[in-house]
Amino acid sequence: MGNTSLSRVITGLGVITVGVIAMLGAFDVVDSGAIFRDWWPAAVITLGVVMLVGRNILWGLAVTILGGALLLRTLEYTDLNVFQLFWPVIIILVGLSILFNRTASGTFKTDKTLDDVTAVLGGVESNNTSSDYKGGKATAVMGGVTLDLRKATIKKEATLQVLSFWGGVEVKVPEGWVIKNRTNAILGGVEVKVPTETKKDAPILYIVGDVIMAGVDVKS
Repeated sequence: MGNTSLSRVITGLGVITVGVIAMLGAFDVVDSGAIFRDWWPAAVITLGVVMLVGRNILWGLAVTILGGALLLRTLEYTDLNVFQLFWPVIIILVGLSILFNRTASGTFKTDKTLDDVTAVLGGVESNNTSSDYKGGKATAVMGGVTLDLRKATIKKEATLQVLSFWGGVEVKVPEGWVIKNRTNAILGGVEVKVPTETKKDAPILYIVGDVIMAGVDVKS
């Protein structure tokens, strides 16, 4: 099972669990209000696990730990004020992202087959002209990434993995590409603004990853 499929399974099971608890609460089988009040941080932990499965190790680990700390507080194992630590942790993570990821600002050109672009608290635009584009990674954390692929060529198919967290990713593609959205969107979404009518053997761009309180736009 691929990472994208596993992420969808975890997300789907989480949503089903919430629905089952709500249904049992409607029939007075369980106190669903108390369960949600005490166990809502489990949703944060699930989000972190989904991000880890998608190989967004740094942010996935941070979200998982945050969810665990919140759960310990709601279950009254600790009285730590987790929210006081929120912004310091975010600042530390931003610093680590700058150290360990390819972070840039402004506009640059490349002809590499794989993109690896990160924007943290800023904006990055990459113009890729590869003749054998295979995809890559685009990460936007409280920032914006623009990938201009209008002069790139996909021989058969490519996969672009995105992580958009309080940020945005814009992908510009040539006419004739087929876009297939395989992302996990949580309080966010992917909008594809390209024609749906394409040739039989048209190149395919798969977009996978996580869109969290953010957006991804694909247009020609």
